[in-house]
Amino acid sequence: MLKFPKYPHIDNLYQVPEILNEECVIQEKIHGSNIRIMYDKESNFVVGSRQNIIYHNNKLTGSLFGATEYLLKIGLDEKLKNLPQYEGFVFYGEFYGDGIQGGVKYCNGKQLRLFDIKDANGNMLNYDRVISIAKELNIDTVPILYIGKINIELLNALREGNSIVAQENGIDASNKTIREGVVIKPIVMRMTDFGEWLMAKHKSDKWAENVK
Repeated sequence: MLKFPKYPHIDNLYQVPEILNEECVIQEKIHGSNIRIMYDKESNFVVGSRQNIIYHNNKLTGSLFGATEYLLKIGLDEKLKNLPQYEGFVFYGEFYGDGIQGGVKYCNGKQLRLFDIKDANGNMLNYDRVISIAKELNIDTVPILYIGKINIELLNALREGNSIVAQENGIDASNKTIREGVVIKPIVMRMTDFGEWLMAKHKSDKWAENVK
């Protein structure tokens, strides 16, 4: 049976107060469509949405705004096939752009940004390893806004402002480029006492008002 784990649920910051005691990496939260990717010898290149498998055994079994076609076009299937050390790794990212999400404009066309990788043993990799592997695959990662000790005042400030993704793509700052918020993870990934990966999200109130 194909082992293709879904991305863990992320609680809101107020539900995970223990994370405030950690040294953390703060990433921009992108509003798009969650995607997972893997190369497996038996199933070859595998692509999934948050809930469903949409491509495996060289066949489309679903759709995600053209995500599979995008990945095949950039040759990610061949890259992973030629890097056997990453067989069974699951790559998690956000697929965004024209026709995918409303409320914010990040780019012209469509793009992918990786935000996490789980190894073949089910371990979430530390952020620096994620960045290293993404560079090897020539794929962008979500912007990092801060690394170090955190507090609620810092997080409240970081969740506001314009999207770094939009800025990097040359999209003019407007009410359509407001940052959705931030995702908070320990520099060294670990699980909680409840057996869940320690991470949290902190969304911008201004972004929510803009979407409404």
